[in-house]
Amino acid sequence: MTDHIFERVYVETPLDTDKDGKRDRIACYIRRPLGGSDKEKIPAVMVASPYCMSCNEDLYKLHSVDGDLRIYPSQNITEDEITFDMDKALEGDLCHTFQEAEDCREALPVTEEVEIEGEEAVHRHLLDKGYAVIFTGGLGTKGSDGFTLSGSAQEIVAFRSVIDWLNGSARAFTDRKGMVETKANWCTGKVAMMGRSYLGTMAIGVAASAPEGLMTIIPEAGISNWYEYYRENGLVRPALDWQGDDIDLLSKYCMSRMKDDDYEEISAKYEEAIARILASCDRESGNYNSFWDERNYLKRLDNYKGSALIIQGLRDFNVKPSQTVNLYKKLRSQGNETGLILHQGIHESIYYLKDSGTLEILDNWLDHYLLGKDDVEVLTGVRVESNLNQSHWYEENEFPPSTGSLLEFELDGSRVEGDIREGRAYIKDCIDDTVYDRKLDNRKEWLDQLAEHEQGSRYKLMLSREADEDLRISGVPEVSFKASIKGGGIISVMLADLGEERRLISEEREEKGEIFSFMLEEEPSKYEVLTRAHINVQNRSGVFCKEEIKPGEMYELNFVMEPVDHTVKAGHEIGLIIFGSDVEQTLRPFEVANIEVDLGSLEVKVPLAEKV
Repeated sequence: MTDHIFERVYVETPLDTDKDGKRDRIACYIRRPLGGSDKEKIPAVMVASPYCMSCNEDLYKLHSVDGDLRIYPSQNITEDEITFDMDKALEGDLCHTFQEAEDCREALPVTEEVEIEGEEAVHRHLLDKGYAVIFTGGLGTKGSDGFTLSGSAQEIVAFRSVIDWLNGSARAFTDRKGMVETKANWCTGKVAMMGRSYLGTMAIGVAASAPEGLMTIIPEAGISNWYEYYRENGLVRPALDWQGDDIDLLSKYCMSRMKDDDYEEISAKYEEAIARILASCDRESGNYNSFWDERNYLKRLDNYKGSALIIQGLRDFNVKPSQTVNLYKKLRSQGNETGLILHQGIHESIYYLKDSGTLEILDNWLDHYLLGKDDVEVLTGVRVESNLNQSHWYEENEFPPSTGSLLEFELDGSRVEGDIREGRAYIKDCIDDTVYDRKLDNRKEWLDQLAEHEQGSRYKLMLSREADEDLRISGVPEVSFKASIKGGGIISVMLADLGEERRLISEEREEKGEIFSFMLEEEPSKYEVLTRAHINVQNRSGVFCKEEIKPGEMYELNFVMEPVDHTVKAGHEIGLIIFGSDVEQTLRPFEVANIEVDLGSLEVKVPLAEKV
């Protein structure tokens, strides 16, 4: 790439997270077209990526999830007690030391290239379109100051400082010591933030701080509420396929400053910071607290006035669809111009997905919100890819679609399997009675067994009903029932498409600018998990406070499942499975729990769309 200017600057933040008495500066890597001048200012597309300067692969040592759920006495925790205080949190890290630069420059020469992890074809495309593209790793990444504290207010303030510099209200330097200041006189001050996963998460977090100049965000599978990424209803529940993961591990993984020569000087302080994160995230109770409230960006988006183009995989069980659907609903409810694209992939980018039109949508979006073009069509509704035909995309005004009906599971119209006696279902939550082997960690065999039809099963309750015609499930399924539990506290629910079919499969891929389609399975599979949910019965009334479980007492439990848009073919069955511990996502207890479900109280609402 020699047809553009490449430069590195060090943006000064107002923070001193590494406690060295100086403001933390973060390295930014900028590509911008040749020929720009004060008369030809350009907008910037910013990618905030804690991964971009490499990561610490050898430090990702997962926590053990084999252990019994801790049972607590009733707690008296109020919402006020767990509400995050932004000013108080930042107070200890704000640095008032201000050093004058010895020199000031308006432009930089081309500097030596560095390898930036995560640069993809879409970024080159935007550079060719005339935008500046900025990658920054943020606090604690290689070549930068400070500590990586994933999702924190400090991390957001640091990334926001880059936008402030582009608008002339923060400083940047050509050197890490801060001797030569440089201005972003080439920039119009209009900025978009984009990226997938953690990168999209930072776009949402910075938007919640409402910086001047942030015109739009384009998060792909971004986290809007970190609690719901690592926890669920009082349970420690990481992303699918990441059993044992937690936010302390992510912070260490991204602290690539460990590879810098100066790390030894601040290593002890960083270990203290990681210890505080581990204590604060509370792996014991799984409760929502001030640590997680700090990382709940949905609560702080009220002042954001920009737009958002949101992209999400419906089969993504890493950053789950609820993260972006809830973001979409929040922004739409407060009047932000918002578009939503829901595809049938997993945790991946789809700018070059065949027939999706995503790259053109992105181009029009940025032309409108960064260049001010009014003669381009921008996505104002929702596009949803069909799981039966990759070339077909539903056009909806909103998600979930406002038109449609509810498919309800009536006991007398459904196939009911389990240990059923006198209107009650009895479930024995004992992982070691299933095919699961802790040493082999054969989760797929366990899931296959769970999805099987099995009369008299003691470890699950299954209800299923056949689809007489193609049924498009679109929205958020909900399940509620009364249950008692003895010896534990974990109850899980799952919705599945049961029936042999060659289904879509996809995998995370490096984006090289090549048109692609999702593949089909080589051999038909018997089922597909559509959505699931879990609860700690002690958190039946809320996520931040536990209540005592009394043996034999029935409690009303409500499960809001992950959003779905999936057409079940005629002749297939829609299966609802109720069970205890989920070996793929919850703790894996040794203790045996006994669950009793009042079948008469069971209510299942599966939203259907009119368009099929």
